[in-house]
Amino acid sequence: MHNTLTKWKTKFIFMLGTIITLAGAFWLQTSNLMWGDWTYDQGFYFTVVRLMDKGFMPYHELHMSEQPLMAWSAYLPYWLFDSIWGMQFFMVGYAILGIAALIRIGQSLDGKLTGLLAGLLLVAHFEFFRSARLVNPETTSVSLALVAVALALRYRVLGRRHWLLLSAMAMAGSFLLKLFMVTAVPLIAAILLFYPTQNTKVSLGTRLKQEKARILQDYLLWFGLILAVVAASWAAAGLSGLWEQSILFYMRRNAAHPYDIALNLKTIWKIISGWPVLSLLGVWGLGRTLFQFKRFGWIIFSWTLLTLVFLMSFTPLRDKHLAMLLPLLALLAALALSQLAGFWRLSSKSQLTIKWGAGLVLVILAVLLAVEMVTPFKKLAKAKKPLVEGDTAIITEGLLKLTSPNDCIITDDPYVAFVSGRLPPPWLSNMSYARFESGSLDMQGLIDVTNRHNCQAVVPTFGRIKNGIRPYYDWTKGNYLRIWVVEGKEIMLGKPLTQANPAMPAYANFDNQAELLGIDWVEGDSRADKQAYVSLYWKTLKPFTQNYKIFVHLRDATGQTVVSADHEVFDGLLPTQLWPVKLIIKDTIRLSIPADITPGQYNIYAGLYDPTTLERLPVAADTSGENAAIIPGIVIQ
Repeated sequence: MHNTLTKWKTKFIFMLGTIITLAGAFWLQTSNLMWGDWTYDQGFYFTVVRLMDKGFMPYHELHMSEQPLMAWSAYLPYWLFDSIWGMQFFMVGYAILGIAALIRIGQSLDGKLTGLLAGLLLVAHFEFFRSARLVNPETTSVSLALVAVALALRYRVLGRRHWLLLSAMAMAGSFLLKLFMVTAVPLIAAILLFYPTQNTKVSLGTRLKQEKARILQDYLLWFGLILAVVAASWAAAGLSGLWEQSILFYMRRNAAHPYDIALNLKTIWKIISGWPVLSLLGVWGLGRTLFQFKRFGWIIFSWTLLTLVFLMSFTPLRDKHLAMLLPLLALLAALALSQLAGFWRLSSKSQLTIKWGAGLVLVILAVLLAVEMVTPFKKLAKAKKPLVEGDTAIITEGLLKLTSPNDCIITDDPYVAFVSGRLPPPWLSNMSYARFESGSLDMQGLIDVTNRHNCQAVVPTFGRIKNGIRPYYDWTKGNYLRIWVVEGKEIMLGKPLTQANPAMPAYANFDNQAELLGIDWVEGDSRADKQAYVSLYWKTLKPFTQNYKIFVHLRDATGQTVVSADHEVFDGLLPTQLWPVKLIIKDTIRLSIPADITPGQYNIYAGLYDPTTLERLPVAADTSGENAAIIPGIVIQ
């Protein structure tokens, strides 16, 4: 009876500890969603979901370098919640699964205390915190691989095949997020082959002879289900596009990138040396696996060896790839701490020296470890970082003012695209260095896409275009109308058009000097601050000898002007004397619509005038009586 109560008490404490650990992880992550630096990769996914929301399909029109589950995992919460935090909540869900799986792995191998300690250490690891709430495939892939390992161990303990099938599904999910956690495959294969069931008491050789059929069936089921799920998902996403964009893309990039063992060592050492106490405990834990090699040590030792070999051979190795090292380091450190706690539980008099010595070491290490792991979290006190700030915010506001929501931009800064709503052509959703290195994007391809889409701005603020494919950067400077310089960053504005396709065609000839070919009218999305965008399509017939200003009036049915906007193209960056002859320019302005405007039909009056004399340029066959082109049909709800 006493043993039963103790068993239930231990189980209750473990369950409570697991719940508290997972709840604490969820609170820590979700209460700091908008904290920290925004990486290029995250901005890429933010832009991708906007493009998917407009109907573009990954691996078809939309270039997607990652696996399909990553695209779906980013898009689904965006579609449900229409927000960044929705996507981040989804990523936190993956992280919580990974923590729970690590707790279960630790418990299966060395007991409940090791499992809880491993989970706590992973939650408290600042690098894990930094990546777990971000939209990225590395941490999510690691999390599902941990689930696959935990379920494989569960199967070997209980012998019920549904755990094996779930393990295969989790492993397939990991690969469909990113082809990254390949180290889990030989590890799980070894667990299925060598890890004994709970009641096995025969020798290894005898057991393997008795279980040949079971082992073969397990392998066929596990590997077969993984292949079936991955193949079905690839087929659903579009096999040819996925193969080209997500498989061959990385193979070509890796082939073009030289292997640098010194750089890989430096990258791994960077994270290990940054956590000296945790790493010391990790080395201790690794030593413990050698002393308990036959019981469970061979699994963790093999895991460690596979991880280090993989990271050392990875090309090119980046900080984000070290996500696979964090759970392992947490588990190894947990093994060391649980061993010290085991020494503390010694009770015989002959062992008092060991007990109190271990207790003292445990307290010292616990204090040092707590200081080491808590210190980085002081950064959370800093103000939350907006997606764009400083000169990038100025550029974003300029794009909002001078371009239409229907315009595209070409940019290596996905945050500008996401915040401004001026999205890139879907094929240029990813402007990473990897695309240049792999040959996925070359000079002629970029020029062809630019000419085909006539994006009205090139925004190379991240430096990838400027540094990765400089000839294209120089080409845009010579083929766009003006360069807007913001804090040393050059923004190319105004792609000349050879053909106009206005939503509202019109025609007005201004003194045989220029023609107005029509306009676009696009209302903004904001209900609180009602805005509309007017894009005028101008064609210069002969060079201007002086500069004119453009007037745009929104008038009601009685001829009363309700909104007016006098301006020069691109806020004066493109005066009429610089307008290209025989080409078409798209001139966009933003109008602030009065909140109390009466719904109904309105007209646009537009024209050119001399800012010195206020004299308007004559309109051939003028019907307005005031030398203005009239474009009817504006409907305001």
